[in-house]
Amino acid sequence: TTVVLVQLVILIGVWAGAASQAGALLGLVNAVDAQAISTVGLTGYLALWLFFLSGGWFYGYWMKMHPPHQVHLALIMISIGALVLVNLP
Repeated sequence: TTVVLVQLVILIGVWAGAASQAGALLGLVNAVDAQAISTVGLTGYLALWLFFLSGGWFYGYWMKMHPPHQVHLALIMISIGALVLVNLP
């Protein structure tokens, strides 16, 4: 249940970032604030997948389950790409 609550908090952070970016596009939110909110949400998203990847390494290697690791690595790369995109000048 703790993981689900953490995921819920991260979900709220990512949606707040998306809403703030939309608000910045419409001129309702300051762009710097929208960038900061988005960065916080995406950093939580990245941390979640890093946590899943490290836990999967510990439990998954002895089960020989490689596809979940590939998914976690792909989501980490997407998270890093989104962070770079959001923080472009």
